[in-house]
Amino acid sequence: MKKLLLYIVMGSIIGLSSCGKRKITITETELTNDIFYYNGSIYPFSGVCEILYEKSDQAKIIMHFKEGKLNGHVKTFYKNGDVKVKGHYEDGLMSGKWEGWYESGKKAYEVHYKEDSLHGKYTSYQENGALKAKGEYKMNTKFGEWEHFKASGHLITNAKLLACYQ
Repeated sequence: MKKLLLYIVMGSIIGLSSCGKRKITITETELTNDIFYYNGSIYPFSGVCEILYEKSDQAKIIMHFKEGKLNGHVKTFYKNGDVKVKGHYEDGLMSGKWEGWYESGKKAYEVHYKEDSLHGKYTSYQENGALKAKGEYKMNTKFGEWEHFKASGHLITNAKLLACYQ
């Protein structure tokens, strides 16, 4: 009886410790805005989740979950496999540096988030690689010096913005 109990406990420990390393593939309709549970489980999902393009084995989105919330790196891809967007979540909220690229492979933007709000340096680029806009956000509000550029790279506007935020 003690051996059986030991096997059950060991199996549970091994099963629980491997949850964080799980990788699953789902459809976009299976993803919810709430806590994510996989395949009817009573436990929130922890691990890597992948969504594929329809009728393809090409990844569309790869994201990391911890206890049912987005937590860690996220990447989205174009159908050709090139990265479209990459960023990071902390406890279900966008956080840190996020980058995006045009389908041509040229960088489209680099922005920073804090608790799901644009917060920090913001830089966007024209598809030809020239600077498009540059400035700073504080909790989703433009703040400080902002510059906007033509496709040729020439400055259009330069403005200092002061904003109230909480």
